[in-house]
Formats: sequence, structure tokens, C-alpha cells
Amino acid sequence: MLIRIQGQSRLTFPPNLARAHLSVSCEGTNKAATVDSATTALAGLVDATNALVPSAVSMVVSDQLRVSSYTPQDNKGHDLPTKYAASASVTAEFTDLTAILDFLKEQAVIQGIHVSWVRWLLTDESQAAADEAAQVAAVADARVKAERYARAAGGGPVVPVVIADAGMLGIERSSRNVDPMGSAPIMAAKFGSSEPDIHQEFQPEDVIVTCRIDAEFTSDYQDQVPG
Repeated sequence: MLIRIQGQSRLTFPPNLARAHLSVSCEGTNKAATVDSATTALAGLVDATNALVPSAVSMVVSDQLRVSSYTPQDNKGHDLPTKYAASASVTAEFTDLTAILDFLKEQAVIQGIHVSWVRWLLTDESQAAADEAAQVAAVADARVKAERYARAAGGGPVVPVVIADAGMLGIERSSRNVDPMGSAPIMAAKFGSSEPDIHQEFQPEDVIVTCRIDAEFTSDYQDQVPG
């Protein structure tokens, strides 16, 4: 007897890495003053982030300042003074999840700096271990299902014949299957006051790791003893 089955798993792991994205944005009718304000804010943000390397931050990436302009209009359609906008962003990878909360709290109250999002992650080593655990759990799930089918059909122990990534054996995916890609929680900033509670907004969230496989098992029919 051939049994074709899907196996899946969904495991959670505490993060040990965080990636924060902060933006600098200034606007005004004086181009030079706007650019100067954004440049000062960006330099301060980069310096503050670099000061945490390597004790709490493993990577810092910043882009160049971008300057744009537009002409707003009043409710009668008349042009108002041209406004200038200057913006840039900084992304930092934190290995210290306590330090990131203090850092975000300090930066979020600085004029022109905004916390865009924080993504909770696993280090490469931890991610590899988590992936392996999810794969093992998915194979075990497939075997349990195959054994259940075998017993229901009067079969004996099951023997794995093929194990493959989901979709490679042509088994149609069930709507109940988990996302094979897993997910890393992303927290976006939702600040409604001048004193945002960063510790409340950005509490670390478990990283979800999932796996889905297709498998084939064989099982021999058991001899029936006459009653």
C-alpha cells in the first residue's frame, strides 16, 4: 500500500537579533535650513548608532539625504510658498535586545527622527537550528498521519520512501497548511504622543518558523486471523 501525505510544523523561538529602521524627515519653506536640519539629525542618528558598535549593534546602514520640493495650494487653488523636504534612513542590526529599547526611546523624541519599524530575527546559527527543528517536526507529523492511515486501512508499520519539499510530489496543498516561509514579526511604530512608550510598543516577539513537506510511505497489509 502506498500512502502519500503532507507533513507540516509551526514552531516559535525567542529572537536574539533585531533590525530597526529609523527615518529622518524635515520639511520647510527654506531649502537651506531644511537640508541643514535633516543633515544634523541624520549625523546625530548615525553617530548614536555607531557608538553602539560592536557591543550592541553588529551592522549600520544609512542612505544619502534626499531632497524634494512641492508647491502646495490653498482651498482656492492659489499657490502657496514652495516647501522643501529632506529625508534619509538608517537601518541597524542589534544583538542586544535590551539596548535596542533604550536606543529607540532616546531617538524617537528627537525632532525629525521617526522609528519606522523593528523586525525580530534569529542569528544565522539560531535560524539554522530552528529550520532543522521545524523540518524534523514536519517529517514526524507526516509519519504520524501515514501511520494513522495505515492502521485505518489494515496496514502494518509504515516505511518512508520519498520525502520532498512541498509541491515536488504534486500533492495539492491543503488550505489548512501553514505558510512554508515562516515569518519574522515586524512591529511598526504607532506613536500618538510626544513621549512614546517604546518599551510597550516594541516588546520582542517570538519568531515563527514553519516547514511543509510532501512524503510517500509504504505499508504492507497485515494478515487477517480468521475469527
